[in-house]
Amino acid sequence: MASFATSNIQKGEFINEPQLIEFIDVNGKFCHVHLNQNSLFFTCCQVPVIYSVSEIQKILVEYKDGSFEEVSSNHLNEITSQKIFYRTGEIKQIQVSITRTA
Repeated sequence: MASFATSNIQKGEFINEPQLIEFIDVNGKFCHVHLNQNSLFFTCCQVPVIYSVSEIQKILVEYKDGSFEEVSSNHLNEITSQKIFYRTGEIKQIQVSITRTA
């Protein structure tokens, strides 16, 4: 299962101002994502993952078809995890909201 740790993230890893980030998706296509201030970006198997500070800790999985899946922990279930690891292209991005930074 995919797990998104929050305890080892340092405050200095978050960006200080909004940015436009370019990455290559699972289909080899160049894509852009707009990041807000106080966010952190990386890809997992070419799926964009965006961490941000929030009042509620949760994961929001956005699918290519426009649907969403909200998870109230930092673990994704096996089916969703396999969609990431097998690079099916079904997941557009993952937003991880954390309640604090070190």
